Amino acid sequence: MLRAVPLGGGMWHYPTPGAPFAVVRIDVDERQLYTAEGRDLLLCTGGDARTVHRGETVFLESGEQVVLHGPSTVFAVTAP
Repeated sequence: MLRAVPLGGGMWHYPTPGAPFAVVRIDVDERQLYTAEGRDLLLCTGGDARTVHRGETVFLESGEQVVLHGPSTVFAVTAP
């Protein structure tokens, strides 16, 4: 079981030691800009973030940005 580490601004990091990816949970209250740090996959697990709806995924290349709207919960999986 992984414990989330708060990053602030509604973002939580799930440590994945030795894995070739990182996992971050984004609790979106209203409007939040997300910028991909690598090749990122966003997965909406709750609510509707407009850019990505519950149960959908969005792939972003490094540097691409999306605006997320809340209330929603979005997970970002980043591969460097």
